[in-house]
Amino acid sequence: MELLTKKSPNLRKVQSDDTENYREILVCSNALYQGFDTTSKRYNADSSDKWKFIKDKYFVAKANTTVDGSSISFIPSNVDSLIDSLRLSIGSFQAGNKSEYNKIHAILDELVKQKKIKKKDLGVIYLNIGM
Repeated sequence: MELLTKKSPNLRKVQSDDTENYREILVCSNALYQGFDTTSKRYNADSSDKWKFIKDKYFVAKANTTVDGSSISFIPSNVDSLIDSLRLSIGSFQAGNKSEYNKIHAILDELVKQKKIKKKDLGVIYLNIGM
């Protein structure tokens, strides 16, 4: 309840299961995006303790350059979250949302850096995605 209802939650009351469930809620509900609109690519952000917790706990900043200009995209930092986000982005990309390309690339790059996939396998992965 601390994470769900309070702008400045008491983080000592938050358990690890709670943080994982809260991450899932944020991803599934699109609550990370301004106006819950994933196409805006604009993340909610403020100076609250809660947003600081969200950024520190779940996301790694990645600078991406797109056709429209430069933007910052936040991707999960742990492997399970990365894979969940990758699946969502691939599904969205294959459904026609070509703006997911940069996010997919950033996630795959992070998985290579974390040594969860090999750089030499990226070509096959991109082919299977349809990129």
